[in-house]
Amino acid sequence: CTSCVATSVSNQGMMARLALLGGVIVGLGAVVSAVEIVEDCEVATSALYHSIQLAGCNTDCGRVEVKLTADGEWGYICSPTWTLKEASVICRSLGFDSAFGAMPTFGGGPGTAAFTAVNCSGDEASLAECSLLSGAGTDCSPAKAVGISCLNAGGLPQDPSAVAEREYYNSKAKGNVEKWRSNSKARAQALLDEWFAGTETLGKAVSDCDILPGVPMPFTRALVDEAYVLADQLYDIFGEMDTALRTKLCDPVHGAEVQRILVQLVERGLQWNAIGLDLTNLKDASPAELTLLHELYLGHNEHAEIHWELDQPLRMQPGIKTATFTAAEAAMYTTLQRDGILPIDDFGLGDETLDALIASAADAMASTDTNITSAVSGGDVITSRLSLPSLETVLTNSSINHVVRAFLGTETTLHGYKLTKLSTTTSDDVKSYVAARWHHDRAGRRLKMFVYLHDIDCEEGHPTQVASGTHKLSYYRTEEFPMSRYTDAYVAKEYNVVKGCGRRGGGFIFDTHTVHKGTPQGSQPRTTVICEFHNSNKCPAVKELGLPIPCPSGDQFMIYRGLPFV
Repeated sequence: CTSCVATSVSNQGMMARLALLGGVIVGLGAVVSAVEIVEDCEVATSALYHSIQLAGCNTDCGRVEVKLTADGEWGYICSPTWTLKEASVICRSLGFDSAFGAMPTFGGGPGTAAFTAVNCSGDEASLAECSLLSGAGTDCSPAKAVGISCLNAGGLPQDPSAVAEREYYNSKAKGNVEKWRSNSKARAQALLDEWFAGTETLGKAVSDCDILPGVPMPFTRALVDEAYVLADQLYDIFGEMDTALRTKLCDPVHGAEVQRILVQLVERGLQWNAIGLDLTNLKDASPAELTLLHELYLGHNEHAEIHWELDQPLRMQPGIKTATFTAAEAAMYTTLQRDGILPIDDFGLGDETLDALIASAADAMASTDTNITSAVSGGDVITSRLSLPSLETVLTNSSINHVVRAFLGTETTLHGYKLTKLSTTTSDDVKSYVAARWHHDRAGRRLKMFVYLHDIDCEEGHPTQVASGTHKLSYYRTEEFPMSRYTDAYVAKEYNVVKGCGRRGGGFIFDTHTVHKGTPQGSQPRTTVICEFHNSNKCPAVKELGLPIPCPSGDQFMIYRGLPFV
């Protein structure tokens, strides 16, 4: 039925209402007339669908699932055309402002396909107003289930200082992007001028040569299979990178010298493995040597350039002077910079404030207002976005502000916060909670601060787990989802793991650039406050470039507050 086309869909005058049923965000009550079709396709004819939800990610992203009738099973959508237009319609219907990601093969769909083709103009109020097709015989396996990522739920800041903060950094974004593009071109030219001058073979296919022991060769099929959960989706990309690397290493004019330099860099502290380079212990690297490493091993795209231009300098030295830090602040920064996670025993909120936050969480998570509360995967993950004035004692804590700014740079913004409850119960729930796989957020260097609203047991309380030290990595590629998901066996072999667990009122601060995961199994639900910090220049640049990076995350109460200068 691949030639079937939905040519018209009319809304019966009943706009989709939003409700929260059984802890799941849904678009409810969509009544759509039958579509006109070509050839023999099976199409629902009265109420085309009953409800819609996200699953398999967090509360601002996931696989799009549809229930055709009130007592029906959840099904998935696949579509030969799946763009930001379709994604934005669904995001808005679920209480978000817009979409920043449309994933045509999110995968993992339950049951059968509810719709096999979707086409929206982008202006519709709900999916019910788009052209929808359901048919048998189409190439629509669960692996082709579509997904979306949503942005800016909770609205933009209204406080004048927050508005000014946002507008100032937005105005700088274009200039920053132009500078980074210029730097990228200069690095590519420097590779030719400083390392491959005079060669006529660079870029041309050459036969394999002998590679010196000790030269980093991370793009082999064996390492990709070992490290990446979705390895089969990466064979082509890393295969091309392996060929390009070998071509340069085997260049008849300069290849042998480049190999010797790479071996020396490893001896001087360069570390590497299947997922990235760690330059933080590399001693006395010259700009030319850093250019060589960047051009040989890292992605050449704007997604990668943000990581290199904004984040890499901060991996090497603090963003502000630490000479005036107290002994406690210096120890906090040292731990965060070394491990990528900083446990906090007590944020100083007190029992009365914690009780009030627990009550606020319970009330908000029972709300049917999707501008306040979002849920995915049958309510296994719930997030609420509302003002929490009682957090001010933590948000304005000078020691925390000093450490965060040293880590992220002089210009640092608190973008927002949220209340989150995680209630998955078994390891099988990794299917409905994609953050339960080892991953990084593809957003580069940023911090999230978790505040425990009750005791978090290290085994049964769904602790966040962090692979210590992985925030130091420059990942080889980051622009696509499969590049950021890693196998349990590989992480266990390569890294020590730190768990985020402890007493009520404590918590942790961690860099989401670390390889980390949620713990799906556990008998005790976890409720936390999560605050999010970025370098102030990052999210405006992401928006300027139109990159599919969650910067800032969409499912939080937006603040846009610059951290005070020291």
